Amino acid sequence: MGGHLLCSALSGQDTKLSRSLAWAKRRSIAVGGWIIVLLFWSHVLCFFVRKVLCLISSFFYVHLFTTHLCLYLYMPGFFQ
Repeated sequence: MGGHLLCSALSGQDTKLSRSLAWAKRRSIAVGGWIIVLLFWSHVLCFFVRKVLCLISSFFYVHLFTTHLCLYLYMPGFFQ
């Protein structure tokens, strides 16, 4: 019975079932498209967040290095 309904829907005889199957197909394609879009933008967002964090950490290390250099040059006994 169910197989007959599916075959009749696929052949276009039962319009209500064929419309619901077409709607489900369009919906699954739309959901798949949104998943692809979300994955793309999350990848882009993670790329920029990683770049910003690397930039902040490099500024931190430059600041740390210059602070230690200044302490070493102007207060030589500080690290002993």
